[in-house]
Amino acid sequence: MKIVKVNLFINYCILNCSDTPQLAAWELHFGVSHLNIIINNSITSNDVSGIYFDFSDGNTISDNLISDSRYGIRVGHSNYEIIPGNTVISDNTITDNQYGIYAIFSGENLISNNTITDNRRGIIFLNAPSNVITNNNFMRNSLCDATFRYSYDDNRWPSANHWSNNYWNRPRIFPKPIFGSRFQIPWLNFDWNPRIIPYG
Repeated sequence: MKIVKVNLFINYCILNCSDTPQLAAWELHFGVSHLNIIINNSITSNDVSGIYFDFSDGNTISDNLISDSRYGIRVGHSNYEIIPGNTVISDNTITDNQYGIYAIFSGENLISNNTITDNRRGIIFLNAPSNVITNNNFMRNSLCDATFRYSYDDNRWPSANHWSNNYWNRPRIFPKPIFGSRFQIPWLNFDWNPRIIPYG
């Protein structure tokens, strides 16, 4: 039997969650909780994660300001297995976090139309293949805008995420390489059609 919990968060200002004992160091933490909608919130200044999904599918995170946490959005074990189409992360401003979006063992999610700026790392995928990342603005992320690492073979050649039409700090005419690794071997994904001007 599947456990399904549905929540709706709209127009909240969620600040300094580490001061709220029942929520500990996570602003919004969803475990085995599907079809949640998180829209138009301000989520900022948390010890660990602004939004954290674990074993949770079919969620929508849209039009939020997510800032000043270790992980802006953290997605773990949340993928195509239960609900095709999965988590949609769109139209958010994700800024001033150590990791803007951190996805582990999570595939086939849509990440689109976000502004991911002034984080240490914009997006990192760990064993998280087949996500679609399109029409995002990556700007001023200090260590890297995006990276990935795969340590197992799931028969998806080449275990790639699908990058398209993103803006990468400056106008680009040629494909933008995204550096990562597979089985500890340096590996590349590409945004084959990077944007010349920022989205939006």
